[in-house]
Amino acid sequence: MYDVFVTPLAQAAPARPLPGQPATARPALAELLARPAQAHWTYAMSRVDASGRIADKQLVSVLGWKVDDRLITTAEGTSVIILGRDSCGPDSLITKDRVRLPVSLRTRCGIRIGDRVLLAASPKLDLLLAYPLSTLERALGTLHQANAEADR
Repeated sequence: MYDVFVTPLAQAAPARPLPGQPATARPALAELLARPAQAHWTYAMSRVDASGRIADKQLVSVLGWKVDDRLITTAEGTSVIILGRDSCGPDSLITKDRVRLPVSLRTRCGIRIGDRVLLAASPKLDLLLAYPLSTLERALGTLHQANAEADR
């Protein structure tokens, strides 16, 4: 288990270290993403099914997650749902390729049943991120606006 996750989650429910391991602080997601060389990402698109689950065999395989691995899930603001392995996590990998996005976090991020989400997996960080398309639209809009202003 790689003990990196998001600051709000660490404050709300700190991960308990395994016996003989020291407790470690978890940096904020923004800090992790600011160091892209340290976190190779693999991407896929997935549709949220009627039970609030997402599925992608390739990403789960890249992460090395197994059925019944314990997971902990949180969100950063309203822009991304974050899943990570944690031996004390309340959720688990449902099948070899399906994970559940809790309804409270889907609602917070504006993700509805049937919506497509961008999945990003980092084996090094042992994280799976689920971005609603509204987050991508905002990010791309900001990028295109900055490019247009630079061209003036």
